[in-house]
Amino acid sequence: FEPFFDYLETLGKKDEARELRRMSRRPYGQSKWAVVQEIEANSGFLRLLHNDEVIKPNSPHYMEWKTQRESFEEIRNKSFTRQWLLVPDKSEPLTYITHMFLHGSTDHVIGNMVFLLLVGYVVETAIGSWLYLLFYMLTGIGGGLAHVALDPNSMVGLVGASGAVSGVMAMYMAIFRLRKIRFFWNFLF
Repeated sequence: FEPFFDYLETLGKKDEARELRRMSRRPYGQSKWAVVQEIEANSGFLRLLHNDEVIKPNSPHYMEWKTQRESFEEIRNKSFTRQWLLVPDKSEPLTYITHMFLHGSTDHVIGNMVFLLLVGYVVETAIGSWLYLLFYMLTGIGGGLAHVALDPNSMVGLVGASGAVSGVMAMYMAIFRLRKIRFFWNFLF
């Protein structure tokens, strides 16, 4: 973990590096997993890592590190999520669709579903099921294309239907303008 912490410090993120360093020293695995997730979500560091700029080939620990890194990446790449998320530097045409049906957490999927419940039903009723499905898929693919266009060399993957949900919300605005949405309230909302 130390090379990652050093990298953060060179970017002026000393507080973040200190907090992650503290987490990595905890005895239980959840904190270490959080540090691994931070590393895997950092495109700049991953580029340096893959270009052998973090641990140099002439380092005495290079071969051990390289073997462990390759083993980790092989296991990670076999995961269901990794196979179907949209990674800009390795994007497959099908992943422009499949990423919309994966989510990063329960909160993520619930958030998207709440907005689809509030806005999607009304839009589908207004334009019809098939046109709604087509529009949903096109705006989801558009969200993926935007993600790739912003950083085509990124190694960080995209999951979630936020692009499609945003498109549905835009369609609601286009059809109904500023009309208020009425829905039920209960102890959760």
